[in-house]
Amino acid sequence: MKKLLVLMLLMIAAPCYSATVALDTALLDDHGITVNTDGRLGTTGGRFVNVTTVNAATYDILITDEILHVTYTATGAITITWPTAQITRGRAVTITDGSGNAETYNITLEGESGELINGEATAEFTGDFDSIDIYCDGTNLFIR
Repeated sequence: MKKLLVLMLLMIAAPCYSATVALDTALLDDHGITVNTDGRLGTTGGRFVNVTTVNAATYDILITDEILHVTYTATGAITITWPTAQITRGRAVTITDGSGNAETYNITLEGESGELINGEATAEFTGDFDSIDIYCDGTNLFIR
């Protein structure tokens, strides 16, 4: 694993310097990583992401969160806060109503310090079993 990490770091750093990096492609293949003919990295097989179950009336998104599986809608409404520290370009999170009760108990998303979501202070999700993707442009949040 240590050898793979060193190889990946060399691949990332190589474009910054005028150097050629010899790769052990067999080692990369063993870990599901491919190198395309143009030098770009790819993956084979599935991709695993962090799924967090949210079962409380309030929740602050963590840097490790990728998918929020909200089960609290079986009990009551929930407010999810996107922390200011995570207002960085390219950060994305998926929120899913895992209990299928958001029509009765809504899921509200808000920014911690007034960041806007599609131009509004909050976004409310009211469809049972709805799933939405939110991303950041570095300043505000958007639903795609």
